[in-house]
Amino acid sequence: MCDHQTQEVPMTQQEALVKLGRLNPKEAAVVREYYQVEGDNRAAFVLNSEQRRQTLQRAFRKLAAK
Repeated sequence: MCDHQTQEVPMTQQEALVKLGRLNPKEAAVVREYYQVEGDNRAAFVLNSEQRRQTLQRAFRKLAAK
């Protein structure tokens, strides 16, 4: 099974927004921003800033936690 994309976007925007309460405000803001960026620009948005990338990864880990 090919799941290289799941790493990039581990869940739909809807799933993420429902769980935003688990995040601190900074993480929630980055996640919201991430979903507002379209298509290919999304990867550039993340790679643009190492700090942003780490914040987003941390946020998605929290969101993915059961």
